[in-house]
Formats: sequence, C-alpha cells, structure tokens
Amino acid sequence: MTSETTVSFERESSLVNVNLDLPQTPGRLESYIADIERNFEQTLSRVREKIDIADIDVVVRDNPRRTIPEIGIGGRVVNTHRIDIDFDPEFEHFTEVINKQFPGLLAHEWHHCLRFRKLGLFRNLLQAMVHEGLADHFSCEITGLDPQPWDKALNPKQIRKFGKRALKECRNEKYNNDDHNAWFFGCSQRRFSRKAKIPRWAGYTLGYTVIEEYLKRNPGVEVSELYDVDAEEFYDCLEAIVKDSQNIKK
Repeated sequence: MTSETTVSFERESSLVNVNLDLPQTPGRLESYIADIERNFEQTLSRVREKIDIADIDVVVRDNPRRTIPEIGIGGRVVNTHRIDIDFDPEFEHFTEVINKQFPGLLAHEWHHCLRFRKLGLFRNLLQAMVHEGLADHFSCEITGLDPQPWDKALNPKQIRKFGKRALKECRNEKYNNDDHNAWFFGCSQRRFSRKAKIPRWAGYTLGYTVIEEYLKRNPGVEVSELYDVDAEEFYDCLEAIVKDSQNIKK
C-alpha cells in the first residue's frame, strides 16, 4: 500500500520461488536484517498454508519517502512478479514495524499479486475496493492482528455518504489513476468541488467493510478462498453496508 498504484504485467526476471532481495549495502537496515529475514520466512510459510504463491521477488529498501507516515513502512506491486517493501529505519519503535507491520504488508501485497494474475488489473471502483478489502482481510487472517487504520477510517455517516457515491460510480469503466487516488488517498479530483472531496482512505474502508459484510453472510468461508472471486459478487454487500449505516446514529 502506497500513495499510488503502478502495476505492470511485464515479467522482469525468471523466478521459480518467492525470494527476499535485501540491499547489498544494508546501511541503516543492517542491524535489522536478521529480523526481516525471520519474519519473511515465517510469513511465507503461513501464507502458503492458505494460498499457492510462487515466482515473486520481494525487494526491501531503505526509502522513507515511499512509506506510510503513520506506520513507517510501505509496499507496492511493481508487477505480478515483484513487490517493493520500503522501510523508514528512523521510525519510532521500528522493531515493532518489522515484527508486526512487515508480515501484514507482505501478506497484503502477495494477495494482490495472486489476484492480479487471476483477474488482471481492476477497471472500475468496485473492483478496486474489493481488491484492497480482500487483501487487508487476508492480512488479518494471516497475522491475527487488528485491522489497519485505513480499514476503519470512516464513521457510519461517512460510510453512508460515500458508500452512496461509490454505488453510483463503482461500475464506471473510465476509472483512472486520478479516480483511484481520490478514493483511496484523499486527493482532490479536478471534476469535483472541494466540498465533494473524498476523505483519505475512504476506498480502503469501504472495501474492507464490503468484505466484512460478505464474510458475515457466508459463515465458515475464509477470505483466502476468495482471491479469484469476481468483484460483482460483492456488489450486494456494498448496497447492504450503505443501508445498514443509515440505521446507526453517529
């Protein structure tokens, strides 16, 4: 998860496994390399108990500019065979970042790779929300940790307001990077007024809540079983969370 989405389907190398690519000159990460390697191996083992992943390079970098400021780490899918993980070694409690945030982000980005391979790039808002919601639920399934701040960034009133708006826009096939940045990172869009600005992380929260609703409706189903399910299967859940939010006063 970073402030932009850039995915290519061009394969950059001939890989057979899931590999950890560490900096040749670790620098500020040097004293943390052992913890990074340990968490990588443990998370890979847990993920492979749930889904079949292979043929992916995980590139670790000391790159604070690409991290999420609140958590000291960031990640992105460069293509379906490469993930970049960026760290800020100066972040407070950095060891906790490696032991908690790093495993969750690995699971999140690996899930993205697998879903991209099966279904291709998302072409509308509904697909994007489901894509992110599934990845964050999968991260929780693997780590056992609580949802991230971006999964719970809206109150019920906001879910109602922006959920209604998402229902109107979610199947628009002209969805582009500007739209994505607006819905997921709170960036203003030229065609919207300031009053209509979308809150930061709205798309993540809606997506997470949609998957949460789906899992409530389908007890016994694990999110790891849903990586290749078409986004349209979750449309009714988007309608439901908007309706449910109308009954909550906050």
